[in-house]
Parts: sequence; structure tokens; C-alpha cells
Amino acid sequence: MSDLEGQISAYNNSVKPLVMAFIGQDDPRRGDSKGAIGVGRAVAKMVGGDYIYVDERSLASKFNDVSGYHEQLKCFIESVGNPDIVIGPSMGLIRKFVSAPITLSEGRYNEDYSEQRVQEPCGQVSHDLTDDYLKAAGQVFSEKNPDIQGPLVGVLMGGTYSHMDIVAKSMVDMASYAPETTFYLCPSRRTGTFYLKVLKREIEIAAMRTKTDIRIIGERYAKQIAGYNPYHGLLAKADHLVIAGDSGSIISEALFTKKRIYVADPPSVLQPLINKGHVTDLFSVTRQPFLAQIMPRVDVTTEVAASIAQDYMIACSEKVKRKIDLKELVKCL
Repeated sequence: MSDLEGQISAYNNSVKPLVMAFIGQDDPRRGDSKGAIGVGRAVAKMVGGDYIYVDERSLASKFNDVSGYHEQLKCFIESVGNPDIVIGPSMGLIRKFVSAPITLSEGRYNEDYSEQRVQEPCGQVSHDLTDDYLKAAGQVFSEKNPDIQGPLVGVLMGGTYSHMDIVAKSMVDMASYAPETTFYLCPSRRTGTFYLKVLKREIEIAAMRTKTDIRIIGERYAKQIAGYNPYHGLLAKADHLVIAGDSGSIISEALFTKKRIYVADPPSVLQPLINKGHVTDLFSVTRQPFLAQIMPRVDVTTEVAASIAQDYMIACSEKVKRKIDLKELVKCL
């Protein structure tokens, strides 16, 4: 039985609300997808409902005898009925196949609904991380990297960033306070091979100039996703996290770990988190080592989910009220 088949079977035996994270034809690794997954799971718990995940691959696996993505989606809706809550920027397509209006839908992009549904968003977005998942990812990381030397610095690379020389110099300066340090470079799908090579070279140059013992690990993104992607393992096991290149998703997931994080040239929206000590401007650090400090968790996912759950409960109450009003009107005829 496929994962989707199991989810369908469980839901068909339930009268609970159905909360759907609809990824559609989007990349499941994107921040929008991970936000829909994390928020969807949390909303389902809050409303006492069932959670189901749907993407193109799961549909093709379940309905492999049906030709075409749209037809597979149609068959899926027919098999589970109308979802009560749908989350995901591709969810508009679902409306073509449901037999009644969806009670609550959130079809905006992650960064948009995370900003609108949180009191103090500070540039954070929703994600799908859990403590259990990070613990498991950390165990795998340790098994695959048993010979890490010295403090482990996870260097998480977001979008393209042109000041890799300054990033390298700042990191090496802080690493010089330890006998040896391991830099684990982890590019994302938006980084580009060129910037990974540049950062490696700049670290080597800075380490040679300062006579700092640095070990560099890291492969291009395409090779990582084809084999082992260390990203979540680094979030769990790195002693320190450095973020170079703009990425709200990476910053949000790094803050979930409760670690103080270093961000190269942080945007102004992060200033409240800088003031509270969650984020340190990498370029502002002078003559000090990397500082390890456990911080209160920063996570907007739960707050976003609570906002959606509240909207859903309000919508359900309004439906009940309309039915009662309609019955009263009928009595007057």
C-alpha cells in the first residue's frame, strides 16, 4: 500500500475534518512546500482532524492506471471527498474538482501568509521541522561523518552572494581561537556551483594567511541531493551555524534549533532578533571566537497554524449559524 493509499484509507474510515497540504507539481523541497506540510500537520492536530499530503509523485503512484495529472487529481478527490482545509500555493486547482466549497483555504506563498498571520514575523517563514526529525537526521549525520575534527561550523548557503571573501575572513578569524575547526559547506538549490567554489577558495586563502587549521567539507548541491544531503544533519549537529546568501527558509529552520546563528549581512527585518541575541551579524564580530549559546526557540509555524485553525472554527460556526437562520426563515413561510 502506498503512503497516499494509506492516508486515503484512514480518512475514509473517519468523520474528522480533512486537512490537506497540497504541493501539486511544485518541488517538495521548496520553502513553500515545507511550509504547507508543517502548517498542515499542526492545523490537523489543532482541529482534531486528519492530515493528508498530496503531490504529483504520490498521485502518479496511487493512480498509475490513470493518464494525466489532472485526471489523477480528479480521481483522488473522488476517493476522499471534499477537503475541509487546503494549504499550498497550488491549491487553486483543487477547486475545479470538489463538489462543494472548501471551508478554509490558504493559497498564498509561505512568506506572505507567515507574515500576515504572525504578530512579529521578523522575516520568518513556516517549515516542517520537528525535534524528532532533527534527532534522527543528526544520528545519520554522525554515522556518515565520524571523524569531524574540532568545533563543527555548518555554513548554510542560500541564494547567490557576492561577498564570499568577507564571509570567509570573518569565519576564519573566529575559528582561529580553536586548535582546529571543521567548516561543512552546505549549498542550496539557489546557490550555484560557482559560489561554492569561491567560498572554498576564500576560506583556504584566509586560513593560510592566518595559519589557522581548517578542514573544509562540502559538495555541490546536485551531488548532495543525488546522494546524501547533510542539511538537516548539520542543523542538528553543528556547534555553530553560519548563513550566507538570502533565504528566509534557511534562517527560520536554523532558528528552530535554538542555536545562536550568524548571518552574513542580515536584512533589517532581522533586527529584533539581533537585539534579542538570536541572530548575530557575522560582519560585526571582531576578535572573538564562535559563541555557543542555547536560545529560546523562534518558530512561527505553530502561530500560523493556530491562526488558520481559528479561521476554520469561525467559518464552521458561521456555517452552522446560516443553517439555523435558514431553518427559522423556512418556519416563517
